[in-house]
Amino acid sequence: MKRGKLILATDTFINNHPTLVEKQKILENALQLARVLGMETPKAVILAAIEQVNPGIPSTLDAAVLSKMAERRQFGQAVVEGPLDIDCALSQVAAERKGLRSPVTGNADIYLVPEIDTGLLLAEALVFFGRMETAGVVMGAARPVIVHLPFVSHENRVVEIALASLLCRKGGKDA
Repeated sequence: MKRGKLILATDTFINNHPTLVEKQKILENALQLARVLGMETPKAVILAAIEQVNPGIPSTLDAAVLSKMAERRQFGQAVVEGPLDIDCALSQVAAERKGLRSPVTGNADIYLVPEIDTGLLLAEALVFFGRMETAGVVMGAARPVIVHLPFVSHENRVVEIALASLLCRKGGKDA
């Protein structure tokens, strides 16, 4: 993960155990947000416990399906890679050590997590251990929603409001 780079992490607060269809919508929302923020070809990582497809680990199957959908341009201009474990997602060196080559490893714009526990823990780890700034907005409703999270600074609440406003203006109903 490059420091000083804007990254998106989803879903960190709403969907406990999203289905494949729900993950597809979550990814579409994240890609929409990335494009609103000026990322022409967003790079998304679909996180799982391991980087191999394993029928015994449902998140790896979901990640593989979403990755294949992206190959077929079902998400428009985007690069989607998965399943990837966290070390392959964050480090191109780790990915290459495991035989993976992708423009996404070590350079993702979006981290799609398998379920809420992973998402919220990742967000909090970025804030508390990584000392990263955070702001968030819930997409998928009629309009973007801002949730009061204790680890979002007062300054970044303004960013959340601006982000929600931008999504309302550019995103329409599906923002």
